[in-house]
Amino acid sequence: MEPPGMDYFCAQVQQKDVGRRLQVGQELLEYLRDPARSPDVEQDQQRLDKVIDELATWVNSSNFKRARVGTELQTPSPAELLYSMSKY
Repeated sequence: MEPPGMDYFCAQVQQKDVGRRLQVGQELLEYLRDPARSPDVEQDQQRLDKVIDELATWVNSSNFKRARVGTELQTPSPAELLYSMSKY
């Protein structure tokens, strides 16, 4: 079985099942934190926009856990910021 990519996550974050969303949120965090596993993140801007738009609705959710995961997914860690800025 092929490891999940952005196509998989784009479909999964749009599901209505809160439990599944929380599980997918954790999987997406792990996926994004490993650049070797996530080379396709920036290849399709429209797909990335859909994922980010859906995660924005998570932040506004009344479900605390989903809001927390949505916030965590949209907030880069200091290490990620240092890595992304190291080329400048």
